[in-house]
Amino acid sequence: MPSPNRSEFYRIGTQCIRDGVLTETTLAQLREEGASKIDCIRVLHDAAGMSLADAKRTVHFSAAWADAKEQDEKFWDELESGLS
Repeated sequence: MPSPNRSEFYRIGTQCIRDGVLTETTLAQLREEGASKIDCIRVLHDAAGMSLADAKRTVHFSAAWADAKEQDEKFWDELESGLS
């Protein structure tokens, strides 16, 4: 079965937002459907009207993406160390 594409993620996210589904639940559902962090950020930005900065922060600190948060922070710390 092929994974959903970005337009499908947008449809799912928009429907959740219209239905008043909590942002955390929406992110969890999008991730279950195969959405990436970037897909989730785009949905929050486009469908919920969040600024990119707020959408990025919301996804980064969400429970739905908690396992990726640690990896992302480690990557950025190592990158900053390498540039110093």
